[in-house]
Amino acid sequence: RKYKVLFGIIVLLVIGGAAVSLIPGNPLRLSMANYPYTVLTWLNTLFLPLAVFMLASDLLSGEIGSQEIKVMLTRPVARHKVLIAKYAAIAAYAGVLMAACFVISGIFSVVVAGLASFSILTAVSAYLVGLLPVAALIAIAGMISAAAKSGTATFGLCLLAYVGLSL
Repeated sequence: RKYKVLFGIIVLLVIGGAAVSLIPGNPLRLSMANYPYTVLTWLNTLFLPLAVFMLASDLLSGEIGSQEIKVMLTRPVARHKVLIAKYAAIAAYAGVLMAACFVISGIFSVVVAGLASFSILTAVSAYLVGLLPVAALIAIAGMISAAAKSGTATFGLCLLAYVGLSL
């Protein structure tokens, strides 16, 4: 449930950014011609890292801390397959979030700035390349969550690692 709320909040922020750009004087200096790229920057630097870290702390460390994973590991499935499935779930969430934000920001860009200002091929390739740092974040969050037993500790360590790598 909280991930649906997070998804909705991020989508509303993208819509809100487009609405702010329509205000005369545009206090954020957003250009609707480049809006999909601005949204991609927001996603890759702020929203997706937080979402990935929250998911990793819940899906991996949270289940270990609450002993829920023991039930899953009693099934005849290899442990690495369980871990890969959890990584894939995090990647799918991030991909769907990026796709939704791409579509919304692209629509606003085309409607406000016109079709001539929007190259769909360039924007799609930028978003596909934007998946690479997200994959790295998923790997880092997965490694940290495998080492930590608490979801809170995982989230905190992931944030510290992200800030440390961003400096």
